[in-house]
Parts: sequence; C-alpha cells; structure tokens
Amino acid sequence: MSKVIVIGAGFSGSCAALMLAAAGHEVVVVDRDAGPVPAGPDEAWEWDRRSIRQYRMAHGLLPLGHQRMVEHFPRVVDRLREHGGLEINLAHSLVDLVPGSGHRADDDRFVTVTARRPTFDWIWAAALADEPAISVCRGAPVEGLLRGSDVVPGVAHVAGVRFAGGTELRADLVVDASGRGSPIVDLLAGIGARRPLENERDSGFAYTGRYYRSRTGELPEMRAPLITPMGSISLLTLPADRGTWAVTVYTRADDRALRAIRQPEVFDRVLQSCPLHRHWIDGVPIRPIASMSGVSNRIRRFVVDGVPVATGLAAIGDAQMCTDPSLGRGMTMALLHSELLRDVVRNHGDDPADLAVAFDEATQRSLGPWYEATVTNGQLRLAEMGAAARGERFEPEGPAAVAYAHARAKAVDEDAARWFAELLSCLTTPDELFSRPGVLARVIEIGTRPDLPQVPGPDRRHLLDLVARAAA
Repeated sequence: MSKVIVIGAGFSGSCAALMLAAAGHEVVVVDRDAGPVPAGPDEAWEWDRRSIRQYRMAHGLLPLGHQRMVEHFPRVVDRLREHGGLEINLAHSLVDLVPGSGHRADDDRFVTVTARRPTFDWIWAAALADEPAISVCRGAPVEGLLRGSDVVPGVAHVAGVRFAGGTELRADLVVDASGRGSPIVDLLAGIGARRPLENERDSGFAYTGRYYRSRTGELPEMRAPLITPMGSISLLTLPADRGTWAVTVYTRADDRALRAIRQPEVFDRVLQSCPLHRHWIDGVPIRPIASMSGVSNRIRRFVVDGVPVATGLAAIGDAQMCTDPSLGRGMTMALLHSELLRDVVRNHGDDPADLAVAFDEATQRSLGPWYEATVTNGQLRLAEMGAAARGERFEPEGPAAVAYAHARAKAVDEDAARWFAELLSCLTTPDELFSRPGVLARVIEIGTRPDLPQVPGPDRRHLLDLVARAAA
C-alpha cells in the first residue's frame, strides 16, 4: 500500500481520493479552506470556500459524469438524491421543445442529478469522512513541496508537502487537485523543477448569475433550452436541489456596453424582456448577484519532450486542464481524470517516471478531445456574439458552420436535438457524431433553412436600451 497526498478537497480532489482509497492506498487530503464541515446542504451555501472561485455560480453534472458517479460512488448519488438533488433528462429538455416529438427507450442515458455546487461539496465531505483510509486536514494551505532523491537524474522528485510553520508531510505520490488557482508552477519552481508547458488564454466570456428559491416548491417550466444563445448574450437556466435554480447571463468580456447587467435591476430588466425566460426570476433571490470574468482555457503539460518535469506528482482536474464553464464540463472531466489517475497508478505505481509519462499520455488521449471541442465551441459563440454586437450577419465557415447549423436544427428536428444532447452530455465527441452516415448532411440541410424559428428576446438595440436605463 502506498501513501498519497491529495491537495484540495473539492470535486476532483474528493473523486481522486475516494478512488485511490478504494484501490488500497492510504490517502491524506489537505485543503486550504478551514472547517468545520457545515451541518447540511443549506448551511453549506454559506461555507467559506474562497479557494473555489465559482462556488456560488451555476454548476451542472453532465450525464456522462452521472454515469461515472453511479458506477464508482453509488452511495454519494443516493445521498445527493436524499438531500434534494434533482433528476433531469438532458435530451428531454431539448426534445420536448420540438413540436410532435416523443421520448425513446434509450433516453435514460441522458439522465443526470443536478444540485448547487455547495451541496456537491457537502456530500463529498461526508463521503471523505466515511472512508477509513482517508484523513482530511482542513485549513492547511500547502506552502511548498518536498524534494526527495531524484528517480531520474536531473528530474526533481516530489516526496511530500510543507505547510505553514514548517510542518512536513511525506508521501509516495502528491496529487494536485487545487483547481483553477493552483500554485503548482511556483511550487515546482521552489524545488528546482522545470516549468510545465502551459497553453492558456482567456475564454473571452463574462458570467453574471443569481440563485433563486421557489416560493411554492415548484420549479420553473422549461420553455427554452437550458443554454439559449440570444444575439450578443446567452442565457443559462439550470434547475438545482431543494427547490432552487440558477439564472446566468453570458456576455463577451470585452462588451463594455453590457457590464451594467451586473446590477440587479438591469439583470431583471434583461430577463423580463425574454418571453420564454422571464418566469425564471419569479423566485426568492438567495444571495446577491455574482459575476465572474477572466476565466481561462488552459492546459498544463507535465511531460516535456518525453521527460517529466517532476516525478512523484500528478495534477488533475482544473489544476491540469480547465475550460470555460459555459458548457458545464468541469465536474464530468474531473471524474474522468480521477479514473485515469487511479488506473495509471495501478499499472505504473512502482515506477514514478513511467507513471508521469503514462498519465500525461492518457490525459491527452482521453480528455484532450473534450478540451479542444469546448474551446472551439466557445470561439464560435464569441464570434457570433461579436457579429451581433456589430450588427453584422453571422456566416461561419467550415466546421464552425456545421456546429452553427446543428445548434439551429435542434429546435425543429427530434434527431438533431438528441444528437445535440449527446454532445452536450459528453456521450459523443463531434468527430464521432459527424462520422455517422447521414448525420452531417441532415444537420446542414435542416440547420441552413432560412425559416427556422428564433428564440424571442431583445435585439442589440433593445438590449442597449435596457442597459442604458441604469445610467439614467
């Protein structure tokens, strides 16, 4: 049995810790945010999780992630349901909007259970506490790594971590699951390790959102897709646990004219101008409006030219590969990444250098396509928003034109809606979907029709008028 330190007790850290413990490892989870763990999910809403920047923004677990949860953590899923987690079917949320459509026998593959991020974190904390092979230390920020004897000449070997005051904790493997704000690059520099390769760029989006609680116990009726592009804005309306839901407005981060949407009265005016969405703000706001920008798409490669930058270390989830949250893929990718780590440790745990290389290869092979697809989707939507802001006709070309046609076709065609749900659910990659006979031709045929319906909402001129009233 080996000893593993996991830095971070969020979604990815909890997944990895539980999987590694189930595989027979002794695991210590250290988290910078202080305890104690709140008494329940509603109390968790007020938990000071400052290391998780998006803690009170909308979160969703996609159907592929739900399937992995059911497979690996059935008790966690049961607890989530017991404490108000809401079952939704992502395909039905799209198909039910298509006139004349119906449900199919295999639609259960699109099922997931949704909840607020604080509820997920509270459930994970309970699961960690129940596992005897896991110890959790909260309020313990890592200030440095410990360098052990090099396994590969000239390559730093991580042998543990150092906390404030000089306390040290040693292990056979350190797993960085500390999220988007991970300081791992600086920590590696502190022991003389090479710098990982980083490819990072701002996603280009700004997010403004609010959670609401039902006045009656009923959730708002779904009258438009969960994610609805609407000219120079996008709307996300996401049901959650215990009679709550999130409403989020996406804009381009550089669209200065729309920054006033962060003001509650402007936020409400914009939603009121959207006939199929205005009922989503007919609830009791739980907290003030939250906003977030400067969110990056980033990949870190810890193997450079076939050589690890360090051995004894693995980074998972957002610490290694993070995407903008517009498609909600973060938690699902964290589950997949934890699964990869468990398997690589099982097969290469006796050789730290082989482990590092194998984990890098598995990450790029399994998660790389989803990262690229998410970035591509974001670039397409940014371009569409930009055209709307400039009053120009949006005419994408090549693969972007196919994706754009598919997004339009899902509103009128039941098959196109299910295909779109497959992509949204992470059940199928774009390459896999469009390699199927007839799919590409049908999407283009339907999605390029000039008579397709538009989701009603404010055009750019009306939107600017709604926002300008804030300054009046």
